[in-house]
Amino acid sequence: MRRSCRWLVLNTLSSILSCYTIFILFSALQGCFARDNITIKSGLADGQTLFSAGNRFELGFFGPSRGSNVKRYVGIWYASNPQIVVWVANRDNPVLDRTGVLSIANDQLKLSDEKGKIYWSTQRGAKRSNPVAKLNDTGNFILLDERLRVNLWESFTEPTDTFLFGMKIDAKFSLTSWSSEEDPSSGNFIFKQDQGGEQLVATTRNCGTCGTNSVPYPLSTGPKCGDPMYFSFHCNSDTGELSFMAPNGRYSVVTVNPDARTFVIQMKAEEANNCAALLASASRILQFNQSSPFNVTSSCSGELGNLTSDSTLEGTVEVEISWKPPLEPMCSSSADCKDWPHSTCNENKNGQRRCLCNSTYHWDGSVLNCTQEAGRLGESSDESKPLALILGISLPIGTAFLCAAVSIYVWREKVVKRREKQRQAVLHMYDTEKGVKELIDLTPFEEKDHGTGIDVPFFDFESILAATNNFSEENKLGKGGFGPVYMGKFPGGEEVAVKRLSSVSGQGLEEFKNEVVLIAKLQHRNLVRLLGYCIKGEEKILLYEYMPNKSLDSLLFGESSSQQLDWATRFNIILGIARGLLYLHQDSRLRIIHRDLKTSNILLDAEMNPKISDFGLARMIQGKQTEANTLRVIGTYGYMAPEYALDGLFSVKSDVFSFGIVVLEIISGKRNMRFYQVEDDAPSLGWRLWQEGKALDLMNERAGSNCNESEFMRCVHVGLLCVQEVPSERPTMGDIVLMLSGTQSSKLPIPKQPAYVIRRPLSATASSYSNAETNTEITSSIEEGR
Repeated sequence: MRRSCRWLVLNTLSSILSCYTIFILFSALQGCFARDNITIKSGLADGQTLFSAGNRFELGFFGPSRGSNVKRYVGIWYASNPQIVVWVANRDNPVLDRTGVLSIANDQLKLSDEKGKIYWSTQRGAKRSNPVAKLNDTGNFILLDERLRVNLWESFTEPTDTFLFGMKIDAKFSLTSWSSEEDPSSGNFIFKQDQGGEQLVATTRNCGTCGTNSVPYPLSTGPKCGDPMYFSFHCNSDTGELSFMAPNGRYSVVTVNPDARTFVIQMKAEEANNCAALLASASRILQFNQSSPFNVTSSCSGELGNLTSDSTLEGTVEVEISWKPPLEPMCSSSADCKDWPHSTCNENKNGQRRCLCNSTYHWDGSVLNCTQEAGRLGESSDESKPLALILGISLPIGTAFLCAAVSIYVWREKVVKRREKQRQAVLHMYDTEKGVKELIDLTPFEEKDHGTGIDVPFFDFESILAATNNFSEENKLGKGGFGPVYMGKFPGGEEVAVKRLSSVSGQGLEEFKNEVVLIAKLQHRNLVRLLGYCIKGEEKILLYEYMPNKSLDSLLFGESSSQQLDWATRFNIILGIARGLLYLHQDSRLRIIHRDLKTSNILLDAEMNPKISDFGLARMIQGKQTEANTLRVIGTYGYMAPEYALDGLFSVKSDVFSFGIVVLEIISGKRNMRFYQVEDDAPSLGWRLWQEGKALDLMNERAGSNCNESEFMRCVHVGLLCVQEVPSERPTMGDIVLMLSGTQSSKLPIPKQPAYVIRRPLSATASSYSNAETNTEITSSIEEGR
């Protein structure tokens, strides 16, 4: 019996080892023969796949697992998780059998079947000698000319529903949802830039455009878009006129403002005797039932032009109307609620079937989603956990079977460990990023921002070394107070500016975190965009979008470059900086005081548009708060407001003071920090010339040839208003934008004599750094009022 058992065990182990050896050889052969490209001679048939070089992504054919109809799509998915499809070529035109082939013909990628029918193709370009389609480790499928190293087409320019690192967000960028979990065809939801290109928005079953007005969700012009409760609009497809339908008639819609949730209608003055009666009539029209979502927001003393209640009206009157945030989306089954997490399709108290939020969530109409109260975020819901029934039945079947089971278990453990080792190698970058985020989150933050999540990608140090050619001198753009800045170029061709923070720069982990967290949450055309970050040992690195025209101070104060800055360009730069500051102070979801605004922190893109940069010293203020104080005065001499330099009080008016200095530098072409006599600093010189009626003498000679004198005098006036000594007398950035654009109807106030300061060196004081294009040393100074 013992010999029989021993023979059985040895025979079983021998068989298992043989199978294991065959399995290893098969895996090795599969890795050897895996390919990542398509050539003119070798297409990709249904059943074949491409793997990226690092085995991160896979490209091939796929189809829904349910249903009897065959629908085949070409897509890209994660090699480690094929269920996550990140790109689909023919999402709206599936191949209806398994004869599809993806090939290169006539210098374009084509998806066709055995009959030659084309289901999808790229645009045809110039004649190429050797085009190749290649799948990169970024998930980008590229058609390129290998001989000329030119990209002819890439999937990153035609994304479907997934954003991958390396994609560029521009006016043409958009993501469109799948129709359902099993159907990749275009769905109802689109993620793209708004019309101004200043922020990303998600549109939800919008009704499209009617003439010059877009009809946003939940407003409805028919049963196929919007919310039925808001079905009060009609679009005349022939004339493009949008109308509001009321019980007593139809009113022409002038404009629609989706951000403010308002629209404007035209009413005839003869519908009422005076202003108050007209608005009362409009309110009665809107409240045609108890659940009407519309309200009149115009007032006689406001939008209607400072009228009294009994003012007589003539002709047509424009009345502004607001709409309430929409209720939960309508649905017929829970499948309709998949785009609203934490909701199920149920009847509400009015008997309507809508995607109602689960018990621990509530509907927020302003963001169109189910949200959770702060106090409930940590709670767990027992009823949300599915009940699992575990049945265990064990039957002893003998010693031989047990020996075989142990052998199989050992074999499987070896296979699992080998696969896990491969997976860990692929995900090394993500593990590193997680550790860095934990390091940053554990670091004390001087001013809490109630949401310090990092919204930008992490870059591993090795990829940055490769992009900057090991931080070579040839790639060096310049050196600022906090360290050198290099130009980096990644394999996809994207150019970035890499700021390598010096260990002796004075910018610690707190300032580094401040910049990563704050700037990542800000989106505006006049703010520089942060692309990523890296921490490794003592290295702290920030990656920004590359600005080919460098910094404003290098063009203003350089010997030859300032010839580019004619008056039109200078005025456009001043307006752009003002709009960027207005966004920080008022229009962003965070209220930000920059605290270090200066010409070296203004970068210029290829079209000379200004972008505010360097947010390491910025501070966030809460709610309606407009000022704060600090014991640590940090900034740059010549730009700091006197109340900040002397008392540590900073506010939005501190940034206004700095903006005034920048304006005077731009129009004069003279650096304020280079004035050594107090009576000749930029504010004092501007004030003296203003008082003598010689303000035009401030004009830089290179801007004088085509200077608009009216705009120039307006800029001098605004600059002097900004540098007044008393903060309350300085205008807000909202007022400044109106003043500069010439839309403020009232006369500008007369500026008072500006504050001027003297400096006394002190070792432990304010410091500032310039951007990559300037070589300004760290300035240490303290200001005294005189």
